[in-house]
Amino acid sequence: MKNNNPLVSIITVTYNASNVLEKTILNVFEQQFDNYEIIIIDGNSVDNTVDIIKKYESKINYWVSETDAGIYDAMNKGITQANGEWLIFMNAGDTFYSSDTLSQVFNKNIQAHIIAGNYYLERDKSVVEANKNTSLIKCGYLLSCHQALLFNKNKLGNDIFYNTEYRICADNDIMMRIIKNGFEIHYTDEIICSFEDGGISSENKFKSSLERYYAIYSNFGLFQILKTIFKNKVFK
Repeated sequence: MKNNNPLVSIITVTYNASNVLEKTILNVFEQQFDNYEIIIIDGNSVDNTVDIIKKYESKINYWVSETDAGIYDAMNKGITQANGEWLIFMNAGDTFYSSDTLSQVFNKNIQAHIIAGNYYLERDKSVVEANKNTSLIKCGYLLSCHQALLFNKNKLGNDIFYNTEYRICADNDIMMRIIKNGFEIHYTDEIICSFEDGGISSENKFKSSLERYYAIYSNFGLFQILKTIFKNKVFK
């Protein structure tokens, strides 16, 4: 079975999150899919994060604990270390929805640049489906959360890396680039991940909106910003 599955790099970015990191690591171990590698990028945590990593070091393919320039810099470090054909970010506190998630996603050969799945919000006990409306992505909306996306590293090349100019909305930017460049998206009905809603963008809504407008301008120009405003696509 292992030889028939593509190698999937599961990248976990963490900083002072020792209270939830172990949950994520153990959840990965529960995957029935058997061809994956685990990469952990820690931002030089001062809690007992490193102790937890060392506890499972024999099953972790690569880890580092060092100062970084923010979450997207850390994510790019993980991409650089990834050997997998496919990669996914399952950061500290995030979990795969079920033990057969990856097995179900890769039960057939997928040649797309990116796989977009659904995700479960623990706070609301609700499932959010991947966004299939590319015009909304041009307006700054997400394709899906990054925990529910799998990127084909071989096909995307340098476009797989996050633009660290963005402190909050590099997720939006990379999804706009996917649409702009015409990369193929494979939508799966699988619920890929489960997590608590939150994070940088939800805590900095005004800055997040400014960054998203900048991403729209950088990728699609001023006309798309005006079109977004005209369509009343106001970020919430």
